[in-house]
Amino acid sequence: MYEYFRGVVAVLHPDRVILEVGNIGYSISTSATSAMACKVGETVTFFTSLIVREDSMTLVGFSTEDELKVFRLLTTVSGIGAKVAIGALSGIHYLELTRMIILGDADGLMKAPGVGKKTAQRIVLELRDKFSKTLSALPEADGFSMPKNVGVVSDAIEAMIALGYRKSDVEKIISRIDSRDLTVEDVIRQALGLMAVL
Repeated sequence: MYEYFRGVVAVLHPDRVILEVGNIGYSISTSATSAMACKVGETVTFFTSLIVREDSMTLVGFSTEDELKVFRLLTTVSGIGAKVAIGALSGIHYLELTRMIILGDADGLMKAPGVGKKTAQRIVLELRDKFSKTLSALPEADGFSMPKNVGVVSDAIEAMIALGYRKSDVEKIISRIDSRDLTVEDVIRQALGLMAVL
């Protein structure tokens, strides 16, 4: 219904922005990441989603379309509503959150507020394939980099874990490999080569 709002930041909270558009103040629930990107008095654009419940309507929005896309996918997971999804995006930058899901890092997801072990495992189970297909083209920003050729990368990681290597070591090594146009076997071979010289 409302794709985006462009207006002046009137009031700023860690989890909410009041945006003045045409002399009307719209309260937009948001993540800490998007809130911190704003300053009172500046003109900004928030990409939004209207959450309609039986007893309430909540406007949720973010400073980028990509973060909104991640939010919408998170809320498709059973048991995760807007509040938990926003909390997760406030605790972990959306690019890093996406990387964790694609790599199956349930332990990393548990660092997000409101995300316990079962919820983290459910997020990985229900969203890993969706994120790999729809979000692998997200841009790199502020030190967060998306894995290249995510299907090959995840298969290579799983294979090396099965060989007895620690997941954290494998992810660190494979993140250094440009896996575009490589097969799973190629990635594993290069990873083993890098480990041999450490």
